[in-house]
Amino acid sequence: MQQPSYLDTLLDALVTQLRIIPEDADPIRDHDNLPPALLQIVRGATHVGQSWACWANEHGRYWLFVAEMPLTRGTPLLQLDQYNGTGDLRASSQWRCGDDDQWLRYPPDKG
Repeated sequence: MQQPSYLDTLLDALVTQLRIIPEDADPIRDHDNLPPALLQIVRGATHVGQSWACWANEHGRYWLFVAEMPLTRGTPLLQLDQYNGTGDLRASSQWRCGDDDQWLRYPPDKG
């Protein structure tokens, strides 16, 4: 089995911190176990060097995340896209790791 990349590790840490995956969902490690719509997204992401992580529960619900680290000046950012089981983009956001190793949304909410 291939060792996770640095980006894979960052993606897993962010998704874990966000706590949006239900406890009854299991990770999918093999892209051949994905539905066709998600497989197409994963193949495209992998082709351009992005990382992906997916979970599914016994009710057939999927949570797919695709991450990349765009080239930026200053603070390194993690671009995170979330897809549902039919391949629809549900959310897109950028995150940075704070001094306390906690992920912070970027840019910060004004309020």
